[in-house]
Amino acid sequence: MAAVDAAAIDAGLPGVALMETAGRAVTAAIIGRWGDAGRARILVGKGNNGGDGLVVARTLAAGGWEVELVLFCDPAELIGDAGAQWALVEPMGLVVERIENESQAAALGQPCDLTCAVDALLGTGLRGEVREPMRTAIRALNEGPLPVVAVDAPSGLDGLTGRPLGIAVRAAMTVTFGFPKPGLFLGTGPAHTGHLIVAPLGYPPNALDAAGPAPLEWSRLEQARAALPPLAIDAHKGSAGRLLLVAGSEAYRGAAVLAATAALRSGVGLCMVVTPASIAEFIVGAVPEVIVESLPVTDSGELSPTAAERVARFGERVDAIAIGPGLGGGAGVRQVVEAAVATDRPLVLDADGLNSLADVPETIRRDPPTVITPHPGELARWLNEKAGTIDADRIEAAPRAADRWGVHVVLKGAPTVIADPDRRTALNLTGNPGLATGGSGDVLTGLVGALLAQGVAPPLAARAAPLLHGLAADWAAHDLGERGLVPSDLFRYLPLTIRELGAGRGPALLERIDHRYKTLLTVGDTGA
Repeated sequence: MAAVDAAAIDAGLPGVALMETAGRAVTAAIIGRWGDAGRARILVGKGNNGGDGLVVARTLAAGGWEVELVLFCDPAELIGDAGAQWALVEPMGLVVERIENESQAAALGQPCDLTCAVDALLGTGLRGEVREPMRTAIRALNEGPLPVVAVDAPSGLDGLTGRPLGIAVRAAMTVTFGFPKPGLFLGTGPAHTGHLIVAPLGYPPNALDAAGPAPLEWSRLEQARAALPPLAIDAHKGSAGRLLLVAGSEAYRGAAVLAATAALRSGVGLCMVVTPASIAEFIVGAVPEVIVESLPVTDSGELSPTAAERVARFGERVDAIAIGPGLGGGAGVRQVVEAAVATDRPLVLDADGLNSLADVPETIRRDPPTVITPHPGELARWLNEKAGTIDADRIEAAPRAADRWGVHVVLKGAPTVIADPDRRTALNLTGNPGLATGGSGDVLTGLVGALLAQGVAPPLAARAAPLLHGLAADWAAHDLGERGLVPSDLFRYLPLTIRELGAGRGPALLERIDHRYKTLLTVGDTGA
């Protein structure tokens, strides 16, 4: 974004014009939330972020709001575009307070009769930890009674990683400019950002080239809907996609049930579950709609080496394969996974399927498309790193793995990161902490497999499945709450979500559940 701003200014768009547009967007967001009258406290730093805040102060006051300015600098330090804005604000005679020490900053958290506070202290270019007295001021804001509107990004939040630089504002709403910054979605960024509004700044088209050839993207409703074409009037079970699901073990029977049910609820025509003979009857009883085929097991209960032959044979009869949920370990599992990899069918590899190849990840290189769905621990084993390292830089790890093995990576977590073999990378902005429950990943595996079996292109399936999965969970959390949400709750909301998106009613659904990213998710969506 810094590069795009610079390119826009070089192209002839004055920086002061960008600042004016940005500040007015914040004012519009404030009025949109609290109405045409109120009282605002604007906290202003000495950089361009502070200049944006001065525009907010001027335009709010001109619109009838009572405004008080809290300056964290001498007005003489406001130079350039910010200085130009101060020259416009100073004659207005607004209430102005200077903060020069920690005790003054601490008083900002005291009860008051204001409507909101505006955080225009620090921009996204902050390097190093927040210093005093801003550190105390941010703590006072976070502990105080006022809802905070952050300008571009919450002060103190690293715009790239989402990590607080010592401390960061916890905003009720953030108005970010041009395009969102990754840190608003990564780490603890969402907890600091609140509701996110993205304000366009009118960049010249050629200025966007400064973002580079493959900027980070986010998945949108239009992509999920593209993965849900209307069913043909003469559709039958064979034409609606045939999925082979290799899953389950004595210890993890539920994984097979969850993945199979998710595949069926996602519209696949036939789901064949290939599972150890010892639990085949259980699977039939739990999901009578599936076809169950048994795999031979050894006396110790592990998959027999001969099981691989059956998987290879069954793979010839389907349109896609999903393998891994709840399979357990052992030599037989590895042989079964290798047999699935050796087929010429699109493949989803998850959980124990990933673990079985952790010491030989190059095995996954194949001509047919492959989607892997690891959590950070599983990808860490493949990359011979620590899970914490992967999680700390998710948007680097996912495309690196995709490029290394020629696969589509769905790196689960908050947020899920999707990367293609050409390193194109996207964030999924749906989902909530209620998905942090055993079995949620099995549902996602069944969903990805179902889309591939229905002929959805792998890059689209890898983006659409997490969005549908997360949005179904968001709808469920809206109705049921996040705490106590279980994966099987998604079996009601997943087909409903697919119905709404397929009918072009996705934007209305986002409004109904007041989704925090409803504006971003509907970019480019034209409805039914």
